[in-house]
Amino acid sequence: MIVHHRKHLDRGKTSDVYLHFSHLPASQINRIVNRPEREIFEKHPVAYDMGLGSLIVKARIFPYGIRRTHFGKMFYITAKSMNLDDNLMPDGSATVMGPTAANSPDDSYQPYPLPPGRSDEWPTLVVDVGYSDMLEHLTTNAKWWLGNSGGDVKVAVVITVDERQPVIQIEAWQNPAPPPAPNRP
Repeated sequence: MIVHHRKHLDRGKTSDVYLHFSHLPASQINRIVNRPEREIFEKHPVAYDMGLGSLIVKARIFPYGIRRTHFGKMFYITAKSMNLDDNLMPDGSATVMGPTAANSPDDSYQPYPLPPGRSDEWPTLVVDVGYSDMLEHLTTNAKWWLGNSGGDVKVAVVITVDERQPVIQIEAWQNPAPPPAPNRP
């Protein structure tokens, strides 16, 4: 089904890059996500919510993949120019399990080495890329990353592409800084 949908995307028969399956029992989601041929999810990130019985698969299309790769290269070149390239560990699109749901960014990074006591479960920076008509969904993803990571995700970058204009929009989302501690006498 994913391959079939991707063919429709490649031929211009649809512009929706998301496949949404609903009302799935948790056992079926587990079977799908943990199957031996899981490599399909390395090409097509997934998000799922066991409580809602919802599974979303993001079908990647060729021009979109190029843009995501270009961002990763630009990010690495910038980090290298700041002598930070040895301090970043790319995590790619690894699926991360939150309290009730899981999500896969298009790209992600962690500091290297990790600070003492910092888990490697969550990335520090996540990147999601999509077409401009997907901005609301990408913004929801950014908020999910920031709200479910217990503070480990510091920045969620949303990149939208409008091929009709052509325009690329980049937004950086982060949690507000905690208020300063009150001065005590």
